[in-house]
Amino acid sequence: MVLSNLQTVSWPAVDLPAIPVKVSPGATVRLHPHFGEFDVQALVREHLHYEAENFAWLDSRAATYDTIVEIGANVGVFTTYFGTHFRTPAGHPSRVIAFEPSPEAFRRLQANLRANHLAHVVAVQAAVTETAGTVAFHEPSGHLSNGSVLSSFASQFSNDVRVSAVRSVNCAEIAALVPDGRVLLKIDVEGAEAMVLKSLAPWTRTVQPDILIEVLPGYEAGIRRAQPPGYRSFEVTPEGPVARETIAAGPWRDWWLEPEQRVDEPGTACSITRAKTLEG
Repeated sequence: MVLSNLQTVSWPAVDLPAIPVKVSPGATVRLHPHFGEFDVQALVREHLHYEAENFAWLDSRAATYDTIVEIGANVGVFTTYFGTHFRTPAGHPSRVIAFEPSPEAFRRLQANLRANHLAHVVAVQAAVTETAGTVAFHEPSGHLSNGSVLSSFASQFSNDVRVSAVRSVNCAEIAALVPDGRVLLKIDVEGAEAMVLKSLAPWTRTVQPDILIEVLPGYEAGIRRAQPPGYRSFEVTPEGPVARETIAAGPWRDWWLEPEQRVDEPGTACSITRAKTLEG
């Protein structure tokens, strides 16, 4: 009853203090709860019951990656988790690069990064598309986590959709930020996952990242067409990833894609110079 009231009643727009919350069996971070949003659970529960199957699987990978690229970071629940708990194979903190186009979500993302003292995390207020520049971003009123570059997706949640021009970055700019090494790519972009996969195809062919991607009903076919060649697909379930021949939306929203065999290829992703940077 208390949690229901916190999530559904119209409360004043205030910034609540950051509090510790357990996001996975092996990880606790500090988050700013927000009335009316999923993270308000932290006010009444020590454990945030949010995409638990993904966190449980990722806990087993926490000492694997040199770099994590998160596209669609929203308020930063996964970002703070990656920045706080992930390590390279050599034991150093993993480099985390998070992209979020929504101005309000990005503001909350930055607040959560500060609460966890994650100055080493690179947060970029931008969408990821096929071209660099600007793109229309659609935000349904009252649904902060459902903003999308697809107007058809955002309009499912509200008749009141705010449209704004946001910065967009492309494959070359992503590649410029990512040094050599093992990479995890997380994509959660509210229906635009296939577009992101397609735009990053030259980079994924070279870098061969492991990929955690959201798959929603009605968007599976595009993701199947954009899936990098030579990748195996696994549905992430509470029992762990389950191998499937075909990507399809189910009761669990995310899929794990990984190369069947990692091959060192000469050349630089997207034909760019890695000295280029988006930081600052």
